[in-house]
Amino acid sequence: MLSVCIPVYNYDVCPLVHHLVQQTINTNHLVEIIVMDDASIPEYININTKIEKYNNVSFIKLRDNIGRSCIRNLLASKATYNYILFLDGDSSIKPDFLDRYIKAIETDTYVICGGTIYTDTCPDPHKMLHWKAGKFRESHSVEQRIKNTYQNLTSNNFVIKRDIFEHISFDEKIKKYGHEDTLFGIDLELKNIHIKHIDNPVIHLGIDLNKDYLKKTEQAIENLVQLLREPKYKIVLSQRIKLLRYFNWIYKTKTDGLIIFFFTLLKSAITRNLLSAKPSLKLFDFFKIGYLVTTYKCTEIIQRTEL
Repeated sequence: MLSVCIPVYNYDVCPLVHHLVQQTINTNHLVEIIVMDDASIPEYININTKIEKYNNVSFIKLRDNIGRSCIRNLLASKATYNYILFLDGDSSIKPDFLDRYIKAIETDTYVICGGTIYTDTCPDPHKMLHWKAGKFRESHSVEQRIKNTYQNLTSNNFVIKRDIFEHISFDEKIKKYGHEDTLFGIDLELKNIHIKHIDNPVIHLGIDLNKDYLKKTEQAIENLVQLLREPKYKIVLSQRIKLLRYFNWIYKTKTDGLIIFFFTLLKSAITRNLLSAKPSLKLFDFFKIGYLVTTYKCTEIIQRTEL
């Protein structure tokens, strides 16, 4: 019936697995849980080894870190059942979480997305940037997600039929953090595979420190620049990602030089704000567009030099 596939890296996955196991006890359907550790530090491997006591749980430890896309594809290759539920290890779930997905699966839907929410208060003032961005920019109701079906697919909480995933897997060119789910959603759309959005969110608990989240944001933008070089994705990405719509307008109006000038001038001051306990999301938006334009321009210069 359902294979729950959970990648984990430097996080205590025991509470999530415990709640999942308890929910499998109350269902008549076959459910297996596969947890794969992406070369965490020994402290977390030792903690997570405790989940091996459950009969329907497999714990696989990787020697080398292979990244977010590769590990999901590898997890899927280990799955036994017809449907795969991808969950991130830093998630918290509601008591009827599995039941909601199982009911949706019974309608013979190929892809089902449950959504993501954040806690009402920030757990740590040093994690305020990630929490605010998640709470106010990334968390969407099921009604909002339905309006933009494919671009609201998130890889941390969705179900897919296994034979569909065998034809559309995560793009392993994406090595660093960011946009692996964007590409996956695009591939589903190009093949006209429908996504059903339901009200079954996970609570994202793994909030990064401000400095770590800012670094991940830079990595995601670097991935975006790489993808813009591929004709297959360039047009659809520009239609789908709000940041790229601003980017295209900037290049159309030839104001990229002005953006780079002000970004370079103000980057240090903006970064100080973003690393503080009171980060501004408007400054975060400017940081992202400034970093995107600057990075794109740098790759243009490098390519011309190589020619």
